[in-house]
Amino acid sequence: MNPFKIKFEQNKIYSSLDNKSAVFISDNPSQNDFHLKVGVTSDNIFTLPGTNNGKNANPFTITIDFEGLLSQSEVKALVIPDPYWKLELASDQITVNLILQQDLMVSDAFSIKFDNLTVSRKTQPMYPIGIQVIHSPASPSSFFNIKNVFILNPPAAVPKPLPVSLHWIPDVESIVTHFDANNELTKQTVPDHSGEVYCSNNTDSPIFNVLGFLLSNDRVDSNGNPVPLINATAEKTPSFLLHWKLAPDDAQDPEILKEALTRISKGKDIKVFLSNDSWYVITDQETLFQTIKPTNSNKALLDVGETLSIFPHKIFTDLTPYITKLYLQYLDVPGFDDGYLTLPLQKALSSAKVLSFESNTLEVVNRQSIDLNWKTRNAEYVELSITIGNKGTSYNSIDHKDQIAVNQSKFTYANITDSPVTFTLKAFQGDKYDQKTIVATVFTTELKSFTSDFDPQNPKKPKEKIILSWDTIYASSKTLLANGTPLPGIVSPFPDKGTLEVFPQIDTVYTLNIEGYPTTLSKVVPIKVQKPELTIEAAVVVYASCEVSDQTSNIYFFIKYRTRFCTKASVEARYASGYFDRFYNADTFFECLIGADNDKRRSVLNAIENNNETLNEEDYARGDNFEEANRQQLLSYGAVGMKYHLSDYDNSHPKPLSPTDTIFKLTLDGDGLDQQIIQFTYQDICKLPKFNLLTTSNLYANDYNPKVL
Repeated sequence: MNPFKIKFEQNKIYSSLDNKSAVFISDNPSQNDFHLKVGVTSDNIFTLPGTNNGKNANPFTITIDFEGLLSQSEVKALVIPDPYWKLELASDQITVNLILQQDLMVSDAFSIKFDNLTVSRKTQPMYPIGIQVIHSPASPSSFFNIKNVFILNPPAAVPKPLPVSLHWIPDVESIVTHFDANNELTKQTVPDHSGEVYCSNNTDSPIFNVLGFLLSNDRVDSNGNPVPLINATAEKTPSFLLHWKLAPDDAQDPEILKEALTRISKGKDIKVFLSNDSWYVITDQETLFQTIKPTNSNKALLDVGETLSIFPHKIFTDLTPYITKLYLQYLDVPGFDDGYLTLPLQKALSSAKVLSFESNTLEVVNRQSIDLNWKTRNAEYVELSITIGNKGTSYNSIDHKDQIAVNQSKFTYANITDSPVTFTLKAFQGDKYDQKTIVATVFTTELKSFTSDFDPQNPKKPKEKIILSWDTIYASSKTLLANGTPLPGIVSPFPDKGTLEVFPQIDTVYTLNIEGYPTTLSKVVPIKVQKPELTIEAAVVVYASCEVSDQTSNIYFFIKYRTRFCTKASVEARYASGYFDRFYNADTFFECLIGADNDKRRSVLNAIENNNETLNEEDYARGDNFEEANRQQLLSYGAVGMKYHLSDYDNSHPKPLSPTDTIFKLTLDGDGLDQQIIQFTYQDICKLPKFNLLTTSNLYANDYNPKVL
């Protein structure tokens, strides 16, 4: 372990500079009060060996290489006023050896002052210079250090430090998400604590860190009111140099590995993202310093109360956990001195952590599969445990590397049962782990209800509206049938809960089938529809001469009927051979009369009784009138009067008219239904009682009950 902590210190640097490791560009030695400060890291008191007037050939020596900071003449002019130390110039004329002249008992820090220090370096930009410092012997070996020395313009006679400050962003993750439109930063690791990066030796799953800090404008006027930092009068472009210590790739010195953020090869990967497009970043590929400058349009560097968010990212380090520093040097800000600010930067060991563990669903329906994804940090391996009831199984990224990985974008699990499933992901580092759990609930299919507004006590009329209602849960598919046939009119997708209007013409059984887990479910809704009815209430022969040989005889008969739920009615006569006869004889009587009410039926009887051959159309209802009346009422009583005049036979008919093969029928059509028929013959009529026309009104008497066919 190195017993010393080395640093340079500028005693004339003002309080605005932290650590004061700076020199001023000046040919006036009085402006550079420069010291090498040696701190003691051990609690023990020990003695450093001196030359002791030549008696010791191996004295304690500090070697400093001023390459890049001083010229050879400037190195040669350096003076060490302390008699304990002797300055010797090395052969390269740029390195000096500080040799201890007398034994020195050390229990605390000591310093070595440099006099006559001038700095003429005029190169731009004025990057900090890494100064090599070696001290030996410090039993058992020598120690090597690189110390950054800032190069600044000398301060004004009345110092004016730049009124800005640096602060770590507390909630870096939310800020990154807000500013990172290209999703570049959010893919990296945001440490749990601000001002912290995670160290990792796992090259298979490296940790790329994101840092975030604010550069704040703290400037106020003489009255304490905030004012902007102005760039308009600048002759030179203001700049901010951002950097951190980097260790050589082959460095092994523990002190170097502690103080450096990362190695040089990894430092080349570090990028800087700015929250404000009024600024831009230039990376020096040789020194790896990041120069932050305002754009030409940026006249106010930072406006009143404004901050600039700076995000160094893609930071990978495998170095020793330790507190190092982040440096922000500012140059050429008009009206203010040059200087630099620092922030402590913690390199920390990250234990394994499950950053995210998610599933595409927490509700498993119909035994569907579950897709899991996860992201971990600093995990040597992960283990996924799956528990269903009392049974469990597990996978790990070592033994099952073909199935799961430390970071997994998709892991599909399909062995779902009817029990809740618990998924537990553990991220291991050594014997320590972090875990997250997901519990997925399994739902079964349910047909909660399938109903209608139909009242079984009141059958519906044909084509009358019915409203079907259903309520289902977690069905993978649904089918609605009417008497076994899929019903059209269902919207897609078939809703889990809904209604549908239907218009059944006949008795219909509606069936709702749903597919799901664990089985198929069905419910039915029967709908009763009234069928058309035809009833012959009376068939009366008013007058008939039934002798077959009497070719001039006439038959007058009266039929009284009742209908329900009909849409069409007619009276026909036909021969047994199939020829059709409509009883049409325009000059003597009428084909048929169908009445919709008693008054109409009375007019029919009166017409028959009075042998009225000039009945007006409105005196009887037939055709569309009857059909419309039934559609409105769906309940109708009617009467038919007929005259069968045998002598009116049309001689062109292929078969003589014979009462023995003449059939009469009443037919009734219901909408969409088969035709209903009641038929009777001439002989049936002849067998009925014969009544005088004057007594036909008895048909309407309540106590009259003629023979019913």
